[in-house]
Amino acid sequence: MGYAAATPNGMYLYSNDCFTGYFAPQFPSDHDHHMVTCYEKYAEAGTREWAYNRWGLWTTADADLNVRTALIDYTLRSRPWQGTGARISRMNDYEPRSPSTQCNPGANVDVGFNGTGISIPIDNCEDVVVLPDTGARSMGVDYDPPFIRSGDQRALDFGMHVTARDTTTVPLYADYVWAEVMTCSIICSPENPSFSYVHTDSGW
Repeated sequence: MGYAAATPNGMYLYSNDCFTGYFAPQFPSDHDHHMVTCYEKYAEAGTREWAYNRWGLWTTADADLNVRTALIDYTLRSRPWQGTGARISRMNDYEPRSPSTQCNPGANVDVGFNGTGISIPIDNCEDVVVLPDTGARSMGVDYDPPFIRSGDQRALDFGMHVTARDTTTVPLYADYVWAEVMTCSIICSPENPSFSYVHTDSGW
């Protein structure tokens, strides 16, 4: 998947940032696991309307010839920063809107309300579960393949549109990333060991 930077429609980029983290693998390797997570926050001038664009990339460290690896879980989530939930009155829209079987790779989708928002491209939604929670004003996506598959890299993305409490309030979101890597020798099975790597904002 690859939303990356969104295309605004009647909105302007209010803030954006990225985090990069490295994690030592639980197997012999010359490299670390590599995590990147980014966000963009858009606002519609003079209104209460905001859009949040989120994407991330996980790269599993290269293993030696005697070890196989499989990324068995990779999750991105965002929710209101702890103690600031009252700043957001409602969640209006989100993408991806449907499970992976309903995804249309290569299409552009709009996240918006009352004619403004952001446009984001969907590249690939295979084995992705959508995790919206309109009551909590939160959103997430989870790569959870039904079969153990080898592979060293995966990207995830989502977008959402919310309405703030008033025209002077800025919504604050906390971000969460979870990756779980299984290690095995010749054959990977559910009994093989797996190791989790997590990054959360302090407001999570």
